[in-house]
Amino acid sequence: MGLRVALTCPAPATLDRRIASWKAFHRMRNLTSPFSAPLVQQARQKARRANARPRVQKSLKPITRDILEALLATCDDTHRGIRDRAMLMLTFASGGRRRSEVTALNVEDIGLGDFVAKGLLWVRLMETKTTKKDQAPLLPLKGRLARSVVHGWR
Repeated sequence: MGLRVALTCPAPATLDRRIASWKAFHRMRNLTSPFSAPLVQQARQKARRANARPRVQKSLKPITRDILEALLATCDDTHRGIRDRAMLMLTFASGGRRRSEVTALNVEDIGLGDFVAKGLLWVRLMETKTTKKDQAPLLPLKGRLARSVVHGWR
């Protein structure tokens, strides 16, 4: 516990998190933080550039339409199957939402106002990894997806 696994340089985000902890410690003790010094800032920037890693695709096998269709084919017409179909389609069509974002949805977060006239649903994600509750995005859902969500909801 507490020992380094490898002698390689930690990721820049790891360093930023550790430095933020030390800055908070200094603030709580009313001490000046050595991490605010210009030389330390320059060293951090140079270390970030020197340790630049190529971006890696998050998933080697992303869900494509073919895979989604195969997953949807496993959903039957039971309540569980209808719910699973709606959640799969909602997650896929809304740009690959995180599980926490989809499971946090409530009935109040889905707007049905335009469904009868335009076949359109509005889904409000209350909080995402990058937005807070007051910045909640509205996602429009239409077509097969909207019908699936409404059918799975009732």
